[in-house]
Order: sequence, then C-alpha cells, then structure tokens
Amino acid sequence: MNTRAFLPTGKTIVFDELSLEFKNDHIHLKHRTGYEISPNGMNSFWGYLREQCEHHDCTSILIEADAPTRDMDTVAAFTSGVEVASIAPNLWMALCFQGYEPDEISELFRQAARNRGANVEFFDDRDAALRWLRENNPSF
Repeated sequence: MNTRAFLPTGKTIVFDELSLEFKNDHIHLKHRTGYEISPNGMNSFWGYLREQCEHHDCTSILIEADAPTRDMDTVAAFTSGVEVASIAPNLWMALCFQGYEPDEISELFRQAARNRGANVEFFDDRDAALRWLRENNPSF
C-alpha cells in the first residue's frame, strides 16, 4: 500500500492488499481474503484513508473483508480507534466483515472512535452497511 494514487469517481485501483474505489457518496475499500488486522498494518492504513478522505472530500467509508483475522490487544484496539477518529471530522465508517464476530476488543475500538466523534459500526451484510452509511451521513 505504498502507492499514493488518487482516483476519479468510479475508477478502481488494486494493491496487493486491497482495492479502492471512490463511488460519489463513499470510499469503498475491499481487503484481500486472509487479511489480518494488526497494529503495524493499521497505522499506515489509517494515514492512507485520511489522504483519500481529504482528496475526495468524503467522510463515508465502507471497508470490506472476507473472514479477517485479528492480532490486537486492548491497547492497540484503543489506539486504532483514536486514529480512526482523527481521519476526518464527522467520519462514518462501516466495517463489513464476512465471517467475523465482533467481540470486546472490537467494541473497545468502536467506542474509542465514537467517543472522539467518529461513527463506526460492524456489519456482516454489505447492503445493510451501505444503507447505514447513506441514511446517517448528512453529507450525502
């Protein structure tokens, strides 16, 4: 994910780890199968999302992954939630993870972000995630 490409609407860019597309009302990222959520990977990822939000003037993000795994402790989850909240004011982020059961660490991440003004929810259904983004973000 070292490429810093910005995309016109409807164009998709694919990295080894993910694909990204700007779709007029949200930024859509899809991670490869087998993606691991870890502190090392998340720091650069949140910075990349910050750049994309600024470039597209967009605060709605849909992130998808099939059966991701996680290697994070409570400190890393809290720190990651704080980082998410700093991506953009009035951020709306839908995390649509197939085969992933949110747990206490997921909730800690979500609450750390929410307590700092970001709106973050976990989903296992893409349509429900998009509906939540579109119904709740007053920017669209």
